[in-house]
Amino acid sequence: MKAAYDRLMADWRKDFIQMAEYLAKGRFFRLLEETSEAVSYDSGYGDRNTMNPNGADIFEVMYLWDKQKINRLRQENGGTNMLEWLQWADSEGKKIGSDVLAWFEKNKISNGGYKKSRASKVLSPEQLMHYIERQRAESYDKKRNAASVFNAYEDYLSMAGQLGKDLSDQMVYRPRELKRRHDELVEVYRNYLKARQMRSE
Repeated sequence: MKAAYDRLMADWRKDFIQMAEYLAKGRFFRLLEETSEAVSYDSGYGDRNTMNPNGADIFEVMYLWDKQKINRLRQENGGTNMLEWLQWADSEGKKIGSDVLAWFEKNKISNGGYKKSRASKVLSPEQLMHYIERQRAESYDKKRNAASVFNAYEDYLSMAGQLGKDLSDQMVYRPRELKRRHDELVEVYRNYLKARQMRSE
């Protein structure tokens, strides 16, 4: 088992030690490794981390109320990112496929990043995956990675919102040619900023 054992020893609380022991015995190996790396030498495993060391049972510890999701986490040797996605699916009452989880993991798009994004307001995780991959193939000739296209999409949605576009309109929030529409909107947005600056002078 891989773990930052010196960091694990930095949190001497009984509840934390029991949680780490459970992860080891329960064969949550990747989660154990990532949890150990989240321990601070100064303050231990903080309150804002993914798991709850004070939980009365495994459901409370993992903030997961579906045993099948807990078993899935073990079977797929999931880490913190997968746990956060499963927590999200559990709280939202939604399903999320292994292919979707693998895509977000591969492209280093966290659940927190998705929840904070403008894209999350209009597209489900699966819809976002398909949209970004389609735009990579059609608009960018697969020259840009998915995370970069996702950032361009977020930039597009931000500009569209500031320009007063109707983001509930699918033609606006899901453009067919993202690169072209993004580049066009950049010019419009620049002119908008110039006009606003002139009015304020």
